Amino acid sequence: MVGIDFSSADAALLKYTKMLAEMAKPSIVYFVHAERDLDIPEEVMEELGIDMRKPADEALLRALEERVAPYFKTGQGCEIVCQVVEGEPFKEMLHWSHIKNVDLLMVGKKAKENGKGVLPQKLARKVDCSLVFVPEDLEKFDPINTILLPMDFSKKSKLAVDTAVQLFGENAIELVAANSYSLPLGWEKTGRTREEFDTVMRKHAIGKFEHFLEGYTGHKLNMRSIFEIDDNNEPSEEIMHMAQVTGADLVMVGARGKSDLATVVLGSTTEKILGHDKQIPIFVIKQKGEVMGFLEALFQMK
Repeated sequence: MVGIDFSSADAALLKYTKMLAEMAKPSIVYFVHAERDLDIPEEVMEELGIDMRKPADEALLRALEERVAPYFKTGQGCEIVCQVVEGEPFKEMLHWSHIKNVDLLMVGKKAKENGKGVLPQKLARKVDCSLVFVPEDLEKFDPINTILLPMDFSKKSKLAVDTAVQLFGENAIELVAANSYSLPLGWEKTGRTREEFDTVMRKHAIGKFEHFLEGYTGHKLNMRSIFEIDDNNEPSEEIMHMAQVTGADLVMVGARGKSDLATVVLGSTTEKILGHDKQIPIFVIKQKGEVMGFLEALFQMK
């Protein structure tokens, strides 16, 4: 499902969705626009080029279809469905992604949030499926060749690798396992040098990575690793730096579920990654059903 808001972010979102659909080959793609109030002022309708002779929902649907048409047409490998709904965008994205049982929600990520859009962190916490955030100033729309996978070697790291393999194949693209580590607090007082601690920390990180790879024995993963020390205790900064130096086309990160809190715990690092303004799409991977209880309660209140 793709969230369209008739903003400057739509162009990059549609181009990227088209590229990703050609690689992943979904059976159906929903394009949804949520309008807070369908009683739209005439001057706004006119500025958007919407036919004022038609009811607002019909006119907006026509505008949505025209916006999608240059990129997608039914019959080109997947079914295309456009839909206009009334309501607050955040709640509507939650509602319709749940109702449609979507596997992936794609939204544009504005360079500067103006308070009118859906904040990435808020949506990523609550929605019951994986998400892709596409920067509005993205310039590269070539097929994905390199994916950076932030690694702490946990179950969410495995979820990220498994999803990448499922979507793109074992050997079709390069996977880069990225691990950022910090020196232990108070290391300066031990009498050991920074270089000595760095060597030991890196050695342990490499050992964890090798152990992690043992879970993929028999697979032909095209995967390499990169390790960086985080002197500023800002792992998100290091991860995005690694994404840039490796030429990654996409950052994929797994989220760990916590259904008893009616949300998915992204972790502070993932939250901060979503707040970056780099021209790199972010793919947040979630296992469906983890926030189902919360969603069911929310929709019963509608």
